[in-house]
Amino acid sequence: MWFALEESKQEFFDSIMLFFTNEKYQKRLNMHILQNVDESLKLNPEIISMLESNEHEMTEFFSNLEIIDTVSNPFGIYKHCRAYSEKIGKHHYIPKQFEKTNKDGSKVLNLDGTPVIESVDVYERYENTSNEHVIVVVDHISLLSQEKQFKSWYETIEHYSTEYCRKQMSKHWGFTVVNIQQQASDKEKQQYTVKGDSIEDKLEPSLDGLGDIKITQRDCHVVLGLFAPDRYGIKSHKDYNTEYLGDNYRSLSILKNRYGSANIKKGLLFDGATLRFKELPPAKEFTGFDAQHDYQKTLEEFLNS
Repeated sequence: MWFALEESKQEFFDSIMLFFTNEKYQKRLNMHILQNVDESLKLNPEIISMLESNEHEMTEFFSNLEIIDTVSNPFGIYKHCRAYSEKIGKHHYIPKQFEKTNKDGSKVLNLDGTPVIESVDVYERYENTSNEHVIVVVDHISLLSQEKQFKSWYETIEHYSTEYCRKQMSKHWGFTVVNIQQQASDKEKQQYTVKGDSIEDKLEPSLDGLGDIKITQRDCHVVLGLFAPDRYGIKSHKDYNTEYLGDNYRSLSILKNRYGSANIKKGLLFDGATLRFKELPPAKEFTGFDAQHDYQKTLEEFLNS
């Protein structure tokens, strides 16, 4: 279930269409072609034929994916996921009895002096009776709307992250929850040392640099960060010459990992037009005499594959 808080369902659909077209024909098409943004980019019969040939792949892909672009409040997301959990499994409760008390803590008594006993159903466990692995993606959580029962937006997001995501969907139901969160806006400001050199570490994603609300990382098992050095004019990053790779370079950081090692960085090739990532060879392979040619060859092979 993909809760698209930023893009529309049609925009998501179009991007997947371009992805499959590239996979099948190695044809890199611009999103502007589908959205008629640029009049110079027209849908000719050849491109239309390519797009239409993806019908089988698109049908299969979306049979396992639901895009929701009309729900933006935490309880609405929880309610939607809860309804699906009941469709593919069962929530079990056990009855428990307790003595009813007044507001001052005193027992409520029957006419014969015995305590009034109340019975309630207490949540026990969730049983997934299907073979489905449910993944819930929210893109992105800073666009979640505040709910009336909370005093602030921050309390809303804290409740969403802890109560709905971690305690319910993840811990009890076994769902995988992926919350996309941007970095704080002040991380976008170019920062320099007293010598005038850029401080890359100050710009890169970090747990304390999460935008709007930082405590969401406490509920996460794994936190990944993506960094685009070209955005800040950084010409070299982790021994990779990013001047040659430009906006097609991304650095992936494992910021938190309850299941294994953290503080690991990997260089990636990225193509926004086709939604693809690919791990780069070690930086030391590009340090030869003709390093620029090797970088350009690697990038061209990736974009044309």
